[in-house]
Amino acid sequence: MKLVFLSNFINHHQIPMCERLFELLGDGFHFLQSMPMESERIEMGWNRDVDRPWLVRLYEDESRGTELIDGADAVLLGWSERPDLDKRRLMSRKATMRMSEPVYKNGRWRFISPRGLIHKYDEHIRYRNEPVPMLCAGAYAAYDFSLMRAYPGKLFKWGYFPPLRGGAPAKKKETSLVWAGRFIDWKHPDFAVRAAASLMKKGFSFTLFMVGGGPMEAGLKGLAADLGVADKIEFTGYRTPDETRDIMDKCVALLMTSDLMEGWGAVVNEGMDSGCCVVGSYEAGSVPFLIRDKENGRVYRRGSYTEFERVLTETLSDPEGMRKMGEAARETVSAEWNGRIAADRLCEFSSALISGEIKAFEKGILSRAEAIRPE
Repeated sequence: MKLVFLSNFINHHQIPMCERLFELLGDGFHFLQSMPMESERIEMGWNRDVDRPWLVRLYEDESRGTELIDGADAVLLGWSERPDLDKRRLMSRKATMRMSEPVYKNGRWRFISPRGLIHKYDEHIRYRNEPVPMLCAGAYAAYDFSLMRAYPGKLFKWGYFPPLRGGAPAKKKETSLVWAGRFIDWKHPDFAVRAAASLMKKGFSFTLFMVGGGPMEAGLKGLAADLGVADKIEFTGYRTPDETRDIMDKCVALLMTSDLMEGWGAVVNEGMDSGCCVVGSYEAGSVPFLIRDKENGRVYRRGSYTEFERVLTETLSDPEGMRKMGEAARETVSAEWNGRIAADRLCEFSSALISGEIKAFEKGILSRAEAIRPE
């Protein structure tokens, strides 16, 4: 089988799956990178100098990329910003899959925009009766596509699959918490700083690592000083993915405070693999797919600071329960949600699609995606 994955650029969230696909298919698998990596991602520590036998940079060799797409038995179309190539493949009527995060992150009211509907018709709705499945990278993508009546009966769970470290769990520092990401408004890093002040007043002893950077950094440091918790918080700046994981490995809990703008949120996968008990917002796309509340993590559902603080305090008040949830989290990503499983299932799924069948797995990756309405 010849399988091509077309997307914007390769990153550490995709490499494990691609390596497994190459292991399974050899020269039958290629990842087509449509553009250079964004400077912002490079500043965050992402490696732009990936060199793999399965990687083809479309912007350096357009003819080879087009040849690979045309000659593939199956193609997965991600975020390439190359609608011409998407349409070329879709119109070929050969086995094709699409992949997307939620499309109405800025508000589902945009669904009624006539201009938006015209665009969505051309991009998605026109293929509703074709055997083209949509792989939903985030819990709310299926709802968005259901709104526009696209891909009926062909919506499947998908996501991101960062590397797993495996091995024995790291020795935890029972008072260490971590928040990781860009310091921007819709990720709500201020929730973590405000919660630190609340926890200190309630008598908890802890250190909070704020890993990342961005436009809110100066304001967050000022807030920490104003609230009297500057000595409880370590602002580490941006760290490479491996350095961030080193910090997670030492922490008992990962705080994930993003709202609906977070289509997925791969820090959840990473924190779970590090054995952290994730205290996560139900609005972040990965949380409903990965976390079962009070079993392998904690979920706060209203997207409000008050609810986040309540759930976090409750979690830290039960250290043994928190430890068990962290262990269950590691088991979840090890047994249910990782790049190896994604690659194996994608090969089965693609083979079935080539034969004219759309295959659904019973649960987890590539099982049917429920149209979950955002709260």
